[in-house]
Amino acid sequence: LIVANASAPRRPTLCTTALCETSSPTGVFASTLVPPRRPDELHSMISLRSGNAWSVFGTRALGLVFVLFFLPLASCLVHNDRGISRPTLSTNAAAPAAKLSLPRASKVQTDDSTLRLKGGVAVAHPPRSRLQKIKDALFPVEVSEMPKFFSMSLMMFMIIYIYTTVRDTKDTLVISTCGAESITFLKVYGVLPAATLFMVYYSRISNIFSKSALFYVTAVPFLVFYGLFAWVLYPNRSRIHFPLPKGLDERWQYAMLLLCNWSFSLFYIVSELWGSVGVSVLFWQLANDIIPVSQAKRFYPLFGQLANIAPICAGQTVAFFAKRGSDTDEAFALALQYTTVLILAGGASLLALYHCIGVLDATDAAAKAKAAAAEEARAPRKKKPKMGMLESFKFLAQQRYLGFLCVLVVSYGLSINLTEVIWKRMVKQA
Repeated sequence: LIVANASAPRRPTLCTTALCETSSPTGVFASTLVPPRRPDELHSMISLRSGNAWSVFGTRALGLVFVLFFLPLASCLVHNDRGISRPTLSTNAAAPAAKLSLPRASKVQTDDSTLRLKGGVAVAHPPRSRLQKIKDALFPVEVSEMPKFFSMSLMMFMIIYIYTTVRDTKDTLVISTCGAESITFLKVYGVLPAATLFMVYYSRISNIFSKSALFYVTAVPFLVFYGLFAWVLYPNRSRIHFPLPKGLDERWQYAMLLLCNWSFSLFYIVSELWGSVGVSVLFWQLANDIIPVSQAKRFYPLFGQLANIAPICAGQTVAFFAKRGSDTDEAFALALQYTTVLILAGGASLLALYHCIGVLDATDAAAKAKAAAAEEARAPRKKKPKMGMLESFKFLAQQRYLGFLCVLVVSYGLSINLTEVIWKRMVKQA
């Protein structure tokens, strides 16, 4: 909120809470408490609430447009303005006053510039403008970092988009044919063994392929299955599915429905695996490998914000194709093929983005190779040992922190599954 004091001729101060920052006479920023003096001063504050004029979706869409278009433009303007006039401190003998005798790791902050010591020479940086401070608070990404940031953001967008699309499809297939009660049985006896088999498979291929090849070997089979299901399995479902035996006990009815409609059950299992593999393995493993800690503090929160846009786009896509067709099976098959085309296009974009990110990371690594050569000569980097499955379980059992994380994930899964089945059953009845 911008608070302007009309009685005193001083500069307005940017205040987010009651604790504001004002410029002291010495040039060092000092924190002072600025209470309102008169009731009429409260009318000069800008309220960010707009009642019922904006919905939550409209606010997020406006924020997305601001982040994707205006902030990069402002960052480019600030970056170009930074190179116009850059004050420097002379270290020549003719200007002895410019020499500083400060410690090597010291840092002096003034109202004009920030002085840092780099290689024993004092370097002066220009003051940060108000536009640059706002940009750093809302979008703390430098211009040189934007190719990597937007590539990783689009990569996460594609993964979440594919997962949301197949999640809506798998629920429609299983609930309409087998009932919502069969989801719990399918997750326990279908998803859990499949996840265990995939973990064994991934631990084996990770010791065979390189990191770049491992990404393609992991992602491509999912895309191949989605194309195979849309154009081969679902059109021939009446031929490959088994008829339900008559006179079954009610306790075995849901299990037999899942077995008879085995292609739908397989689609559900593969879609559940994509949610875990795509986000946890494909994206975050790559992000932890190529993004340093200094960038991770600024990038990771923005990744989560931009990823929330993918479910909105995927939901609108599924709703669009669902409204175009009728309630017949042929119309659903056609809508399934249309959505699969978008899924495969998103998968191809995902693979292309991974290639571009690999090129950017190789460029950054080559630029830092000369600086890191001396450090590696002093202390050579040790190669991480590749552990098998049993060694990995032993390592996890010895780590108390990872055990707490495991309990957290299991508790989340139990709580969401207990409410998911009841809610989907009520939706089907409605």
